[in-house]
Amino acid sequence: MPDLVFQKLIALDSLPSDWELVNIAVDWSGLPLLLMIEGRGPEPAKGSDSETWSRWFNTKPKALHTVDFRSDKIRTTCIQRGGEIHGGPVQPFKDGWIAGIRWGDGVRCYDSAGALKELLDLGKGIADVQTEPSGRIWVSYYDEGVYGSGISTEGLVCFDGAGTPVFRYQEFAEQNELPHIDDCYAMNVSAAGDVWVNYYSDFPLVCLENMHLKRHWLEFGSLGSTFAVRDDGVHYLRKSRLMFRLLDAGSDPEPVNCFDENGDEFVPRSDRYVSGAMRGAPGAARGPHLIIDSGSAIYAAVT
Repeated sequence: MPDLVFQKLIALDSLPSDWELVNIAVDWSGLPLLLMIEGRGPEPAKGSDSETWSRWFNTKPKALHTVDFRSDKIRTTCIQRGGEIHGGPVQPFKDGWIAGIRWGDGVRCYDSAGALKELLDLGKGIADVQTEPSGRIWVSYYDEGVYGSGISTEGLVCFDGAGTPVFRYQEFAEQNELPHIDDCYAMNVSAAGDVWVNYYSDFPLVCLENMHLKRHWLEFGSLGSTFAVRDDGVHYLRKSRLMFRLLDAGSDPEPVNCFDENGDEFVPRSDRYVSGAMRGAPGAARGPHLIIDSGSAIYAAVT
């Protein structure tokens, strides 16, 4: 069973006690980028009735914050106060941030101080958003978007910084005899520009380079919602277990033991469902960079 060493970067109890982690992403340098809700109150105890969960889940929070690193120091930025707040994917964008609303209209663009600058209509049913330093925005979509209307029916789209589509997956898939996307489960946009996707229902693993087909594996199998490409294979999260699989055909997945730099073992937190909706996955990846939430701290795989 392979081992992987992680560095502990953020102890969650070092952040304000009324902040709740709702989404984890990876920035362009491979460091964690967190989205946190302030003021919704403590999560109900396990086993609470559905009415209690629903009341808590629908409580309007006070604010939305990003947590990231600058010059090896943790930085927090308030990007919204009050109103309807949902924990969709967040990414660095230009000199600030872009935050996707999974089921809403458009994504929100903020400057480095957290001020809202513009809204971009990037389709409905957004599963994930990952940006490039060039300003391009890659967006993947759930089946509700794919089988809806508009740009989301492509399953995967790349937009320029103004929100204009510059790559559409459906046409690309037809040209390269690849399965179409029913539901894009996982996407990995590396700093080098490679874009990896794994999607329902055939679950191929497809790698693009400069929007052209670089490599692909048909019927590779599901990699869940998060995977990193490293060590000639993929590390991916399956429930509360980290797995590894070589890219060679016929390879079998293996469970991975996670250790911190002191040699202490930890496990990713379990996926949690609230009122039928899954809260953010217990990790995120970009290229070879892998970030894991243990429930008490945020860890980064040591490269």
